[in-house]
Amino acid sequence: MNIVSEIRMPADWYSVKINKRCTLYLNVKQKVASLSPVFPLHQSKMMLETILGQSISFGDLDKQIKKLEQDLMMQSNHFSAKNYQLIDENALQSVKKFELQLQQEHSKFEEEIRACLDQHNLKLGEDREGYDVVRGNQ
Repeated sequence: MNIVSEIRMPADWYSVKINKRCTLYLNVKQKVASLSPVFPLHQSKMMLETILGQSISFGDLDKQIKKLEQDLMMQSNHFSAKNYQLIDENALQSVKKFELQLQQEHSKFEEEIRACLDQHNLKLGEDREGYDVVRGNQ
């Protein structure tokens, strides 16, 4: 997983990749732009040490990156599990509502059939195998 691609830009900020090493960050509302060269980690260590004048260890940087990855993964898992739970509950409610509608429709249909059969002196019954059959009234 590329952690950099997972980080979203703040509101109103857009990133435009100029080439492999250079990205332009724009804020249209504030009319601000920032140009950022992108360096591999081994070069960024040298750049930061030069700019800040202090030594940075890759071990600390790796720990921070791993911690950030774990935090993002935990947040992702938490929201995913919560969403699936909501989806399951919603699906279950939808199925129950659909079953109730089917039962109501079946009851209405059965009443209409019985009324129609009664007009013709017929009744709805079951044969030996449990199938519905129409018989004449005796």
